[in-house]
Amino acid sequence: MAKQIDLGLLDKSIDDIDDLAGFEAPVPGYYSLKFSTELKVVNDKDCVSCNFEVIECLEQNDDSLEPTKIGTKFNALHQLENDIALGKLKEMLKPVSQHFGVSNLATLVQETCKDLIVAGKVKRRKDKTDPDKFYADVGALTVA
Repeated sequence: MAKQIDLGLLDKSIDDIDDLAGFEAPVPGYYSLKFSTELKVVNDKDCVSCNFEVIECLEQNDDSLEPTKIGTKFNALHQLENDIALGKLKEMLKPVSQHFGVSNLATLVQETCKDLIVAGKVKRRKDKTDPDKFYADVGALTVA
């Protein structure tokens, strides 16, 4: 016999349903994060995408801003053929490299940085053309 739908589950206001976590740069602060890396081609450029998911906000810099929802995802993209982007990637991965004793970039990106729990400082920088769009800058990572 087929399961009957519980119509009681629909007996609520749409306003009472929690909003889903989005994909956006978090409010600046110090966070506990899930961290993984992956290789991507973006605009015909080879990149490392550092992917994050908010586990908890440990300290928010500005309490007047609406807190970032738990589960919010964001990333930081680093082009492998750009010296500045590669330097930023080095800064981000250095604490992971030291923690695990792995210095090979390919190993770090493809094997080591998978579903790690880290703490880090998140800042925002504005898009040059869209003042309502922000990018996340993550630093001071520590592996939990």
